[in-house]
Amino acid sequence: METAQNNNYILQTLQFIYRRLINFLTENNRFIEDGLNRKTVATMLKTNEKHLCMAIQEFSEDQTLAKLVGHMRTRYAAELLLKHPDYTVEAIAMECGFNSRRSFYRMFHRYYQCTPIEFRRREGT
Repeated sequence: METAQNNNYILQTLQFIYRRLINFLTENNRFIEDGLNRKTVATMLKTNEKHLCMAIQEFSEDQTLAKLVGHMRTRYAAELLLKHPDYTVEAIAMECGFNSRRSFYRMFHRYYQCTPIEFRRREGT
């Protein structure tokens, strides 16, 4: 009985950390900021890296902070591609926090199975 209660407490704590993480990242699009790593984010959330990683693994399909942030950036880029057809793909990539065109295209293809240009043509009509 005590173990079940302990497990429930741990899950609730991890869920609380995960919610705080998502709120932190989405507040003012902080997910596009440079320097988002486990140590920095854990400090901002007043938790430790181990609990942060455990929360992400438990409640996110992305499994790591880097993948979660990359996914958020990619979704934001997809929105901007459609909202601003006059912006270049490179400008949108930089606006969304990607440091290189190559990493942006690789991440975008991972989630949308096409290039940003193909996505814009397909979805922008």
